Formats: sequence, structure tokens, C-alpha cells
Amino acid sequence: MLSKDEKNHRYSRQIILAQIGERAQARLDKAKVLCVGLGGLGCAVSLALCSIGVGYLGLVDGDEVEISNLPRQLLHQERFIETSKTLSVLYQLHHHNHETKMELYNKRIENLQMALEISYEYDIVVDATDNARSKKILMEACEQLCKPLVIASVWQWTGILGVYYYRGSKMNEILNQSLNQKRQLEECMGVIGVLPTLMGYFQAMEVVKMILGLSSPLNFFHLNLLHNWTGEREIRTLGKP
Repeated sequence: MLSKDEKNHRYSRQIILAQIGERAQARLDKAKVLCVGLGGLGCAVSLALCSIGVGYLGLVDGDEVEISNLPRQLLHQERFIETSKTLSVLYQLHHHNHETKMELYNKRIENLQMALEISYEYDIVVDATDNARSKKILMEACEQLCKPLVIASVWQWTGILGVYYYRGSKMNEILNQSLNQKRQLEECMGVIGVLPTLMGYFQAMEVVKMILGLSSPLNFFHLNLLHNWTGEREIRTLGKP
């Protein structure tokens, strides 16, 4: 375990920021974040949160590493092919920051009751899954538990990201529109490898902003890498925490 001075040295480049300091860094250390899905999005989210000093991560995924995952799921390596994604990510994160505690859930969230049981003890939930059904289950669970949910989805050259709040949010409507569009494109699905990593880092940044009580998290973000890196932010009011 690192001493206080060692921790301050480790995170010194962010502690010197006026918005952070030692007190806010301590909030990160006490935070508990659940990351559901350890593919391209989840690898980026979990690595970023571990690196920045989030003290407790829950990692959820029921799949094993496949060779086709490697171009976009940057924590997984060839030596971990046919190993569970939870163990693959645990190994990498532990060697990156052994101070972060991790709870593994080697399963898929298949129903509301499972989502409620797993999400209950966490402050913030991150949806890094790749299917609409899991997203809807997590949205319903977080609404019942009064927890914020940071959602992202990627396909082809396009990514969407939103923060779903449990009071008065219209994020459901926007995500349904976007996910319906994604389903219509399934026959020609694919994704450029860098996109999940970018969107995962955006998700992690929204988590950090909520933990630290900084500026209001964005409500909706759209990114298309094929058209000049264009994006939109807060295109409509979606409710506030």
C-alpha cells in the first residue's frame, strides 16, 4: 500500500489542478464504479478510471477473449485468448495500479433482477455493452436504484454517449432512436478500431466529473470519425441529477 506522500506523487499532475487537489483525489479513491462490458469501450473505461485513481471497480463480462477482439479491445492480449475477459482485464489493471480494488462478475447481465443485485453497491454505473437489450436493462435498474448511468454505443464510424439520470430524463428516447438506427445497419456492421477507445475515454471523463462534482455532465454526445471529427453536445434537455 502506498503512503500518502507516494500517492500524492503518483497523482501529482492532476492534484495540482485547481479543480482537484488532495481532497478531490481522495474522493476518487473512495468512489465505487461498475463497468458492464469489457470490450472496446470497457477496456478504455476501466483503464482510465484505474489510472486516475478510482479506488473500487466492478468488472462485468461473461465472454472470453477472441483474436478478433484485439484490434479494438486494447487491454486484451494474444496470450489471453480463450481466457475470460474479466481475468484478462484484472491482470492488466492490477499491474497498472495495484491500489485499485476490483470485484469480478464473470457473467452477462441477462435480466433486471441480476442488474439490480450487481449495481446496488456502486455509486455510478457505466454501460459499455454492445447490445440494446443490456442497455435497457441497465437503464431500468439504475432508475429503480436512483443511480446515474453513463451509456455509450459505437458502430462503423459513429459513436454516441449520454448520461442517463433517474429523474425526468429523455435519454431513453434518444438512445432508442440511435439504437434502432444501429439495428438497421447490422447487416453491414463493423467498427473502426480506435472508436471504442475514444468513446470509452469520454465515458470515463463523465464518471470523473460526477465523482468530483465538477461541471454538469454532458447529456448527449455524437461523434462521426468519417466526417471531420464532428460532434454535438447537449442537443436537448435530458434531466438533471
